Amino acid sequence: MKLSLTFLSLLFISSSVFAGGEQSLQELMNQRLALKAQLVLSMSQVDAAKIKAQITALRYKEAQLGEKLSGNQTRGLDDKSPSAFTLGQNTILNPTESSINFQSGDLLVVRGQSIISTIIANFTDTPSQFSHSFLIYKDPADGVMYAVEALMDKGVIVHPFQEVLDEGMAHLVLYRYQDPELANAAAKYDYDRAKAAIAAGKPLQYANSLLLTNYDRVTCAEECREGFDIISNGAVKLPMFESTIGGKFPNLMKSFGLPSRVLTVQWPYDFDSDPRLKEIAESRDFERTFISRSRDQVILSLLTWLEQGVVGQDFSKYVAFMKAKAQAPLPSGASPADSPLAKLGLFSNYADKVVDSIVQELLAVNRLQVQKAGRNLSQDEISQHLESIRTSPLVEGILRASGFEPAGLCRQLF
Repeated sequence: MKLSLTFLSLLFISSSVFAGGEQSLQELMNQRLALKAQLVLSMSQVDAAKIKAQITALRYKEAQLGEKLSGNQTRGLDDKSPSAFTLGQNTILNPTESSINFQSGDLLVVRGQSIISTIIANFTDTPSQFSHSFLIYKDPADGVMYAVEALMDKGVIVHPFQEVLDEGMAHLVLYRYQDPELANAAAKYDYDRAKAAIAAGKPLQYANSLLLTNYDRVTCAEECREGFDIISNGAVKLPMFESTIGGKFPNLMKSFGLPSRVLTVQWPYDFDSDPRLKEIAESRDFERTFISRSRDQVILSLLTWLEQGVVGQDFSKYVAFMKAKAQAPLPSGASPADSPLAKLGLFSNYADKVVDSIVQELLAVNRLQVQKAGRNLSQDEISQHLESIRTSPLVEGILRASGFEPAGLCRQLF
C-alpha cells in the first residue's frame, strides 16, 4: 500500500445518515473538532477533562453510527482488522484535508485488541478508547518510514511503519504538530536515540513507574513527548492536558502499588485533546468497534465492582508467581516484572476470561437488539445491562471461574 492516499481512493460512509435526520459521521467529527478547538492552555484541568469526556462520548456515537451503516456486522473476537487507512477500513478525513500524506514527525494513537489495552484505555479518571501511541520517522537516506514506539515487553523499538498499519488494529488516529520542521526534528531525535541504543545492545527501557521524572525509561506516550521536549529546549511539552489516575479507583491504586493520591500521567489518549496536534484522519473497522466498545464497558464495570467491594479477588496465591517472574530474566528493554505497569498486565491475565466471556453474552443480547431496533447497543445500554446481570448465576459463574469473588469485600490485589 502506498503511504499516500487521495480523498477519492478512501471508502467514505460519512455522508450517509440515519433515518430521521440523525447526524452523519462527518458532522459528528466536526463536532469533535469544534470541541477540541475550545481547549486552550489557560483552561483548568477540570474543565478540560469535561471536554475530553464529551469527545469520547461523540466517538462512541460515531462508532454506533458507523456500525449501523456497515450493516451491524461484527467480526469474531480474535479476528484482525484489515490494514489501516485502506479500503478495508472506513477512513474519514479532517474536512480541511484532501488527502493523507504521512509525514515524518506525525503521531498516531491506536487501540490494541488485548485486554491490557482495554485496561490502559479505561484506567484513567477520564476513560478513553485508546491504548498506545507512537511517532513516524522518515529516513531521508532511503525514504522508508519507521514507527518509533515504546512497548512494555520490549522497550523502545524501531520498525517499518507499514508493519504497524498491517497489525490488524480496529482504530487509529493520525495527528500532525503545527510546526512540521520541529516535528520532524523531534522524530529524528527519537529515532536516532533508539537506533543507537539498539545497536549498542541495550534498547531503551520501558518505564517502571507512571510518573515521568526523566527519559531514562519511557512509556509509549513519554516516548512521543521526549523528542518535542528536548528539541524545543522544554518549550513544547506534549500533551497539553494530561490524564489523572487515582480519583476514580483509589482502592485499586493502592492494590497495584501506586501512591494513594491522584497522579498526573501522560497517556496515549491525551494527544487527542492537544489543540497543537491537528487530527488529519481517523481509520476504523466498524465490524470490530462494537467488540471494543463492549470490552470497554465490561472492564469499566469490573474495575468499578472491585473498587466498590461488591466483587473481590484474592491475589495472594499469585504472589509467588509474581516474585518468580520478577526474578526471571526479562527481554532487554522490558518493564520490570514487579512494576505497577507489570502488575496491571498481570491483572489483565485474570480479567481476560471474565471480559471476553461476558462480551460473548453481550454479543447474543446485541443480536436481539439489532433484530428489534436495527442498531447495536449504545454504551449506556451496555452499562445498564451489565449492572442488571452482575448478580446473575451466569456472571457470578464467569467471575468465580477466573478467581473473582462475586460478593464480599475487595481485598488488596498485591
